[in-house]
Amino acid sequence: MSSDLVWCRARHACVPGAELYQATYGTIVEKESGFSAIAGTAGPLSGLDAGGVRLLCLGDIVGRPGRSAVQERLPLLRASLALDFVIANGENAAGGIGLTPDSLDVLLRSGVDCVTSGNHIWRHREIRPLLDREARLLRPCNYSPATPGRGFGVYTLPGGLKLGVLNLLGRVFMDAVDCPFRAADAALARFEQEGVSHVVVDFHAEASSEKRAMAQYLDGRATLVFGTHTHVQTADARISALGTASITDIGMCGVEDDSVIGMGKEVILRRFVTGVPEAFKPARGQGSLNGVCVEADKKNAKALSIFILRDTPGAVADARLLCGGAACS
Repeated sequence: MSSDLVWCRARHACVPGAELYQATYGTIVEKESGFSAIAGTAGPLSGLDAGGVRLLCLGDIVGRPGRSAVQERLPLLRASLALDFVIANGENAAGGIGLTPDSLDVLLRSGVDCVTSGNHIWRHREIRPLLDREARLLRPCNYSPATPGRGFGVYTLPGGLKLGVLNLLGRVFMDAVDCPFRAADAALARFEQEGVSHVVVDFHAEASSEKRAMAQYLDGRATLVFGTHTHVQTADARISALGTASITDIGMCGVEDDSVIGMGKEVILRRFVTGVPEAFKPARGQGSLNGVCVEADKKNAKALSIFILRDTPGAVADARLLCGGAACS
């Protein structure tokens, strides 16, 4: 398999024959084993054996192909990475737009610990009662307090640490909602009251500038700030000097080939060419998994490393390869 990212190899003693694929900017390396694209792109290469908190965040899940990819491949990722917590944005999981109780159940049963959402969460009325009842389902925090549901949650990690997950919605090129920056301040104050040690923020927004601004605004106050909504994974994963990992958008879980951001390409092409509205439908085929995996210090909650996840059809992620602390050779 030829990866669409760029790799260099480093061998490590912790697992015999293991290789870490770290994103560089050189020659594309072809890996015969079909190892899927998981690349460390920022921070020290502490690997995933250092005893830190291990978090996986998956991008917008688009329709049945996205759900199937999560259902089929997340259990392997969860076991091989020994993940402590998995977050997935599920706002497009039902038919490519919105979320239903059945599609939510598939995600939770597949190993997702918290399902975040965005502006499409209201599409299916039957999900609304669950927004109040299901603590593992979040809607953006900066909707009116009169709307159903909750915008943040506090979850207990293995070992007793508390993780705060905050879901926010952008305002640039989006529907009118309350200020996400002030909403973040209020949520972080609540987290402090509840003894939260690690904070992860899903900022569902259109404009890259607004997403980068949020990462700067929460610098040093969150372990990870990641963007969703555009369905296109960006190449700007980083860890700040204050220990906050961030990325503008983690991409989507759905069909990438022969699609336009997960939707059938024919309908979208006709709409661009003719201007005539048509209902979008998810593309058919095998879905990819896109997201990030972050390791964070258990004591100070600072991010130690951030890995881009890009698991494409035909490749099975063997996270045992993410094990070391050596430099690329």
